[in-house]
Amino acid sequence: MADVTQDTFLRLLLKPRYFEGASEARAFLCTVARGLCIDQWRRRQIERAWLDSLAAQPEYFEPSPEYRAILLEALHEIDAMLRRLSDKARHAFLLAQVYGKTYREIAEEVGVSERMVKKYMAQAMFQCLLLEAGLTP
Repeated sequence: MADVTQDTFLRLLLKPRYFEGASEARAFLCTVARGLCIDQWRRRQIERAWLDSLAAQPEYFEPSPEYRAILLEALHEIDAMLRRLSDKARHAFLLAQVYGKTYREIAEEVGVSERMVKKYMAQAMFQCLLLEAGLTP
């Protein structure tokens, strides 16, 4: 909780705002804190899924702490990139990348044309390029 409080006030310090009254300031702080709590919850979910996956590996597979940190950061960045996509674009991208489905199969499952699937994939690939170039927010 202390991390969320610190991050909330840090955001306010980095981007000062003027508030009409205490209730407006309180509402802003609550909104920012709620968003940070959701982000923290998502990060923990990703870490838990990765640790579960790691636990399923043979015993001899034990990555170094540095490798773990790098991998977890990459997973968090990928998660943030996926959340910037629309639901349908995210779904199409995951169907193609994780399940290896064709654009035709994706179009049928998502309920759009193949042309729209191509647009979704272009959006997702553009986000991947931004991520790789370090140009994401």
